[in-house]
Amino acid sequence: MLEYYVTWTTIEEENYLINIKKESFYLMLLLIIDFLLEFSVIHKIRIALNLSGISGLFFYKVCSFIILLCLNYLLTKQSVFFKFTPSANIIKALAIIPVIFLIFFLAGSKRLPEALIVGTVAAVPEEYLFRGILLGKMLKLFSFKSKDKNMSILFSILISSLLFSLIHLTNLSDQSLISTICQMIQVFGMGILLAVVYIKSGSIVFPMSIHFFIDSLSTLFWGYSNSSPGTTSYSIVSAIMWMFIYIGISVIVMSNDYDNKLLQHYRTI
Repeated sequence: MLEYYVTWTTIEEENYLINIKKESFYLMLLLIIDFLLEFSVIHKIRIALNLSGISGLFFYKVCSFIILLCLNYLLTKQSVFFKFTPSANIIKALAIIPVIFLIFFLAGSKRLPEALIVGTVAAVPEEYLFRGILLGKMLKLFSFKSKDKNMSILFSILISSLLFSLIHLTNLSDQSLISTICQMIQVFGMGILLAVVYIKSGSIVFPMSIHFFIDSLSTLFWGYSNSSPGTTSYSIVSAIMWMFIYIGISVIVMSNDYDNKLLQHYRTI
């Protein structure tokens, strides 16, 4: 009986490792194909159509989202959860966003349409990829069989946030090196916060909403620009400061007593 149990356990572990390798391969394949299509095909089409600024960004991000939907369906087949149970606190939190934009509208801000477009087209495909697919797949693969569940969750958060930061290296074609570095530093912390929010809420709607709010608010204040305001030293200090603010908020949210709803989703599928 003991021999049968040991044999069955060994087979189960081998199947688990095989599954991890297979799923990891498909995930890497998705990232590579998406990168090649976005930064070769779509980029060239955008240039050929002479699209730049907001129109170029809109075209690029919409195509990116369509590609991600197709690749996820064909390769990774990762469930991305949108549904959530509304509560009084959630409704109040989400209501803050339109109220702020209404204030800017009444104040006569000319950047409002621009901010809404930038916030939407940046938040939706990026959150779908880095939190919905990448973070979700890593949590599903590593968090349940791991001996240290918390370390597996932390590992998944950090890797997905690091890749989210590194993808902004592509902005070097449109902005300076120092602006890109500052953006990557800040975005790393932001990625950690968005990952924690997705894990706690169990719905991609929340990180998308926060991402939308941050990008659109930045556009309202600074405009859709490829350069960071302020001097080099100020920009770096500011980026580091914001990174630690995001991480600090993440620690507070993660230490909350509420369950990790995203992991509960994976237990039921």
